Amino acid sequence: MLLAVCVCCRGGGVAARTEDDGWRAISIEVNEVAGVYQWSVNWDISFHYTKFDKVFPDGSGVFVSRQIHKGARLPDKPLVTRQSPGIDEVAHGANVSMAAMPPSQRLTGCGGELYRENDGETAHQRDWDALVAARDRIFRENGVNASTPLREKVTIIADWARRPHGDGPVYESKHPVDVTFHNTFCVGKSNLFTAIVHTMGIPARTVNMNGHSVAEVLLDGRWYYVENISTASTDSRSTAALCPCSLMEFYADPEAYREQTSESHIASDYYRSPDLHNGRANWQLGALWRWHFIQCGNGDDMIMRNTMRNGSGIAVTLNSATSAALYPNADAHYYKVLKSAPPIMTNYQKHSWYRAGHRVLQGDWIRKRFYIGNLDDPDNPVTKVISRLYLMGGDTQTFAIPPVYAKEYAEWTLKINGKARALKDFKGWKLVREFEPVAMMPIIYFEFELDEKDLKQNDYNILGFGGKPCEQYHEQHIHVMIFPDPLEPYCHPYKPGKGSRVQKEWRIITDQKWDWLQIVEYAH
Repeated sequence: MLLAVCVCCRGGGVAARTEDDGWRAISIEVNEVAGVYQWSVNWDISFHYTKFDKVFPDGSGVFVSRQIHKGARLPDKPLVTRQSPGIDEVAHGANVSMAAMPPSQRLTGCGGELYRENDGETAHQRDWDALVAARDRIFRENGVNASTPLREKVTIIADWARRPHGDGPVYESKHPVDVTFHNTFCVGKSNLFTAIVHTMGIPARTVNMNGHSVAEVLLDGRWYYVENISTASTDSRSTAALCPCSLMEFYADPEAYREQTSESHIASDYYRSPDLHNGRANWQLGALWRWHFIQCGNGDDMIMRNTMRNGSGIAVTLNSATSAALYPNADAHYYKVLKSAPPIMTNYQKHSWYRAGHRVLQGDWIRKRFYIGNLDDPDNPVTKVISRLYLMGGDTQTFAIPPVYAKEYAEWTLKINGKARALKDFKGWKLVREFEPVAMMPIIYFEFELDEKDLKQNDYNILGFGGKPCEQYHEQHIHVMIFPDPLEPYCHPYKPGKGSRVQKEWRIITDQKWDWLQIVEYAH
């Protein structure tokens, strides 16, 4: 299902500021909570290898430190503190619990457990103080003192956070304070752990995969995986809450951590899901930066907002193009492919839950920058390199090949590091139309097989796509898929042609409710 919406340009139109020979960034306000992000073209690249670097007994394979983009970085943003405003004060503030607000008028009898009228505290401060009180109580009950090592303190919090908290049915809100009063699932437990260690000034983040949510915590410059899964009563050992590895390391080879892991955990379907291994799990940066702990949960819309509007959709998927940003101090980086799948590694997949369509007119150009490492390893060479440029599904294209009237239609062109290939003469490309049965939506993309002679190894490569201006009538366009990209460095992706109209038509898709997106400016 598609929704076409019109959006307005701030300042009366497209900003005049441009750089990089006319190439412009696409900067869009995701929503009033998440704020402004630069958007990237959904254009991925796949490396077809001869074999996996390692094959496991179950038939799954793993690539080890292949095509690592070492320059990828996450923006440096401060953690939320007690002095930070709440979402009830400013739109982009920290989400607050229902417990810290007056009992909901919409949800009768919900919330208000911490609320005291005229107490001089904001809702966020009530939340912060409640979590600090819970943390201090946990430490007292476990004999923690000033000499207790930090790792031991974090382990105690992780063990406590995965226990049942509260009674009755699962509460709508997954805010970490609310789940201390009410029953919850894995999402609430991950939120609770992440929030409490934040009160200690320790960075932590949640990771959402297919059907399960976990957390990671940063200790001594390295990320460690925090599990909250229940251990089966028939297991001879339990799963450690604070595992001695990152999530990336664990799911690459769970057997390597058998001593810290229960049999049911290793056999869990969560870690055999294609979502994890095909790079579709979301490393939730909203939890890392913004204290937006409402992912996969609801509550009073006036306080909680919904899943998309609270900023939890800003995330990064794990692949070799992003692993250096997610795990900058890792000794090795792993990308696993499940059994029966061929040895193909795909980079630069779409992040986040947000996506929109950017219309490329005749005369306009879009581009994507890729880092390519070694292709000629004698022990495991790359046999071919495939790129896919994703378009918005449905009737969003007026693209036609071959043209009916050659002089009246655009000559769409692919550029590989500046070397132009007219699409009508370029061999090894195709327009693919598929239907995604899970999302119940069409998928459409251009697929190009790239010649290794045109690529630069251990360096950036730039792919471009565009066409000549319309000479007479029959103007064509394509709607390319774009998504908010929090990674750095960023490559300005859009170059408008002469006479390009101000972009006003957008196709928006989310996995929840529709949100309005707003063009801020095309500028750095």
